[in-house]
Amino acid sequence: MLHHAFDPSKPYKFVQYGRMSSDKQNPRSPDQQFDSISGVIRRQGHRWVHLRDYRDDARSGRYMMKRPGLQTMLRDLRTGMVQPDLILVDTLERLGRNDEIPTLRQELYHKHGILVLTADSGFADPLSVPGRALGFVESIRSTEDGRVKAHNVLRGKKDLILHKKAWPGGPVPLGFRLQSVMKTAASGNTEVDYNRLVRDPASDWIAERLFRQTDELGWGTTRLARHCNDDPAIPESFKPFSPWTAGYILDNPLYKGELRWNEHATGIINDTRVLQANPQEEWLRVPDFCDSIVPVELWDRVQALRQQRRQQIIAGRQRQDNTDGKQIAPPAPGLALKYLLSGLVRCGHCGASMRPSPSKFTNQNTGKVWRRTYYVCPSYIARTCPNGHYLPEDALRETVVARIRARLFPPPPLGRQLPDWFPGLVEQVQQELQRQAQQQPDERAAWEQEKKDLEERVAGWSLSLANPRLDASLRADIENQYGQTKARLAQLQQLLADQAGKEGYMCRMLDPDLVVDRLRRLGEVLAGNNPTQGNIELSRHVERIACFADGQVVLRSTPLGIFDGGVQWLRRPQGGSGATAAVKGVSGPVAQVQPRRRAPLRVEEPAAGDDHGDSAVDIADPARFAGLDACWFWEEPLELPRSLSWAEAHAAEVARLRTTLTMEQLAAHFGKTIPTIRNALRKAAASGVPVPDLPRKQPRACWAEEHAAEIAALKREGKSTLEIAEHFGKSATTIRAALQRAYSPGGVAG
Repeated sequence: MLHHAFDPSKPYKFVQYGRMSSDKQNPRSPDQQFDSISGVIRRQGHRWVHLRDYRDDARSGRYMMKRPGLQTMLRDLRTGMVQPDLILVDTLERLGRNDEIPTLRQELYHKHGILVLTADSGFADPLSVPGRALGFVESIRSTEDGRVKAHNVLRGKKDLILHKKAWPGGPVPLGFRLQSVMKTAASGNTEVDYNRLVRDPASDWIAERLFRQTDELGWGTTRLARHCNDDPAIPESFKPFSPWTAGYILDNPLYKGELRWNEHATGIINDTRVLQANPQEEWLRVPDFCDSIVPVELWDRVQALRQQRRQQIIAGRQRQDNTDGKQIAPPAPGLALKYLLSGLVRCGHCGASMRPSPSKFTNQNTGKVWRRTYYVCPSYIARTCPNGHYLPEDALRETVVARIRARLFPPPPLGRQLPDWFPGLVEQVQQELQRQAQQQPDERAAWEQEKKDLEERVAGWSLSLANPRLDASLRADIENQYGQTKARLAQLQQLLADQAGKEGYMCRMLDPDLVVDRLRRLGEVLAGNNPTQGNIELSRHVERIACFADGQVVLRSTPLGIFDGGVQWLRRPQGGSGATAAVKGVSGPVAQVQPRRRAPLRVEEPAAGDDHGDSAVDIADPARFAGLDACWFWEEPLELPRSLSWAEAHAAEVARLRTTLTMEQLAAHFGKTIPTIRNALRKAAASGVPVPDLPRKQPRACWAEEHAAEIAALKREGKSTLEIAEHFGKSATTIRAALQRAYSPGGVAG
């Protein structure tokens, strides 16, 4: 069994972390937390050395990645930039209020030898038996604190809804506005008691029109959104409409005057907001909550129509149940991607993440099925974006991977050697780091001088303390100053060590061997069949793949992904991510989509060499490269391979045979449809191939007319009509038509 000894009397080095959850709190809350930590250290008489402070202002403790102060501290600890023994917090809730905190504490201790201590527990040893029990209680308390607060808020809102019909909060739906209800406080001042939901004459007619059009015309949400965006009567302040906006309005019972509340529960798992449906018995229904915008009968008819559409969609998307009877579903399993470039392909006009859309085509003659996936801008469906270009997924994937390989990897014969661009990139990185160092005051010389002076002072005090006849009061004064000076010396030594550690980390970051290993890992992942892991690796190198309405595709990537931590060190506080590619051929403004943080991806095991994920970039953040200067990016247009359609490939041959064959005969000859043959002829004419100017439809050959003479001869031989019909395998009516032609004026027997 492993042993652990925590001796508070040792001169441990520590960092402090403080946090406040909201900007409505006291802005000095983190400073008060630091004061509380310092007070406990003083009272307990510890000789601990303070290294650095980290803090987050107005950041919720439920998230990890959204707290820059916490992430900076973890980066410094994981990379060895700062090497403390302890992390001190006022209470464990300040470090975080989620289930990942115990795992984080274990990682910090097992991998880095760092303990997390709390001031409210008197810095109890978390690895002792009492400390483990206390840590268990602290962990439950930190997570339960949020649950209890949520319960209290939920209870209060429920009471307001039932007794005062107050608006519980959140965005006000289209067609409504808030009306304040005032009250007289105990002090005699008038203040807002609560807000009620009332109709807004400026927009309620828009919502009513959506319901009427759905009921009368049977339109879906996409057509409704298009109609609203094209309607000049609707003010621009309410646009753009999306299909999701229209669907939210049609499904909201507030428009018939009823409030349904507490339908879902929310939580944070792995920095992702998870939505979970509550049982219907926990819902709160208030039928007469506000004035209705549409009649109840109209709302019910629209809901019946939408429910019918839902059933059709569900029937078309039914999948096999592969859970093998599993009863507990994971609340946040993560996403397993099917397409390598998911989340990286973005519309160059509105900035939306382009969605992979599978397509299927079946040849009616041969039964052959073609399947292909295209990337399409989701905003184009509602006509809020002009980018209607469909980008083939397979062609884009092959082109991007080939371009990344050509950019990052050395030529194949070079083996483990570095690419040609690496020395120039290293020089550029070093120049940028030197520029940053010049802009910051170099305190190393002052630290070294102060350290030298303090060491001389300590040496003199040591001689004085060695004098047995030294006055007691003077000895006490010297001992006090001696202890303070020794603590300052330890702090200066750590500051100088941190500076040397930073320089050493920079050298390790630019180590060619590590770069070769990182490129090797990227090559192995791209060569594999795991789209999720490949997407994670590409996200470290590719900022976006912009697609435009004219078919232009621009790849924006950076070589800094090969350096662990390079993005953080090269950011500029006032910088941006570079200029966005210009929008071409677009008239009028295009509504920009606000990129959201991507959901966590599910991988079976971490990539080789990833001990703690990647400290270089947060792959889930769409602004992961924000703050980098444009000089760190490669921006280049991509030429996608274009496969010829059957009509383009066979246009000349179809045009040549058109002189002797009809459209129907050409379709039968090639095994294609008549529209495909017509398309091939149009392609031939467009390319300059001569196409005969023949009627689109030629009269068919008449069997009765062609065989009239033969049938008349058989008739003269005494054959009956039925016998002749049986001989030729035709109907008696066809035989009579042939005889009629034969004996008509001008016929063979006429």
